[in-house]
Amino acid sequence: MKLQPLQIWLPKLGPSIKKSEISRDATRAFENFRGDERVVWMIPEITRPARWKSGDVVHLAVPSEEFDRIDIVHISEEGRLYAAPTVGVPATVDGVLDAWLNVGGPSFIPPSPPITMKSPHPKEDGTISWMKRTVSFAPANYLPIGAVDSDGREATVIWPLSGSPSPVSPEAESARQYSSEKFDSDSSIAVTEQGDMAAHVFLRWPGVLEHLMPLLSGPDDMFALAQMMSFARQSATDLPGALKAASIAAQPYLFSGNSTVEHMWFRPLLQQKGRDALFLRAEGRGLLVPPKLNGISNEDAIKELPKIGAWQKELAKPIPVRRAWGAVGLFWTLFLDRLEVRRSFNSCELCGRIIQGTDAKRFCSQTDNNQCFSKRRAQDKRLLRKKRASRVQVKGR
Repeated sequence: MKLQPLQIWLPKLGPSIKKSEISRDATRAFENFRGDERVVWMIPEITRPARWKSGDVVHLAVPSEEFDRIDIVHISEEGRLYAAPTVGVPATVDGVLDAWLNVGGPSFIPPSPPITMKSPHPKEDGTISWMKRTVSFAPANYLPIGAVDSDGREATVIWPLSGSPSPVSPEAESARQYSSEKFDSDSSIAVTEQGDMAAHVFLRWPGVLEHLMPLLSGPDDMFALAQMMSFARQSATDLPGALKAASIAAQPYLFSGNSTVEHMWFRPLLQQKGRDALFLRAEGRGLLVPPKLNGISNEDAIKELPKIGAWQKELAKPIPVRRAWGAVGLFWTLFLDRLEVRRSFNSCELCGRIIQGTDAKRFCSQTDNNQCFSKRRAQDKRLLRKKRASRVQVKGR
């Protein structure tokens, strides 16, 4: 299945975009984005946008309310990811949605101590200086715990509170309900204005999700996961209803955006498939490679081909894209892509895992979940032995 060209904005810190100050900062960044930047800095101290190039990477700095670094990841219609060299993302989106839907949930870890980040500071004369910025983390949300399992490894949080409307942003809602949180003498304990004590924890996601989710992943991400799992199960019996509900829930994370042929086709293809694949595909676009460049390396191809007139013109062509905010925005767009082509999700009848396959598929395959597959095979063997034993008894009579 081919994807709609995607542009993912991955914040490093990443409080929820449903929080008003983050949403406003996102709008400021979108307004100043031209399409060729690969890193966007949100800098509260500056008063005007600034652009510069460092090596092969174009940076944009935008005046903001909150500090953050946002890496721009381009995803081609074949699902190839392209980002700045320092960004740790998977090579393709294959398996990413499946990993998200079946992750179960994040781990709770002790709060992060203050971190030091290298931050740019654009000057009035157009030069860029770099400074060390220390970022500390105070408690931001308080969700009451409703239950803890017998071995103390899983907890159930309650939101919304009784008598409240259905949740839209647990992060923003809980911050408003339980304002003025502060540290107790122990940094792992927070105290609300109402005097309630709570564990101060960070969320950590396993596997491939670890490098996609932001440092400040929070309750809104957990809520989005719960929504997608619910809509996935709904799609098995009511696909139109699931698509409608998912489209509404995804709205805060998805936008119309812009990119270029260079960033959606040329660079991802060269990075993932290499020079020969690029040259072969270029012929279909009417682009010719001068004989003198036939043997150049991938690195030189990035530098030299955009200097050629016809290539320069083609690579600069704008491409409309779906812009997604954060990893959750990526998961939402992959989720919608599947429902929009009339493909529902199935749940394993044994373990409840969301599984890939035809509508007739009822259980996990070995690829989906080897543990569940092995358990079902063992059950099938036991049933087979019982049937055989029953037949022997009947013959003996």
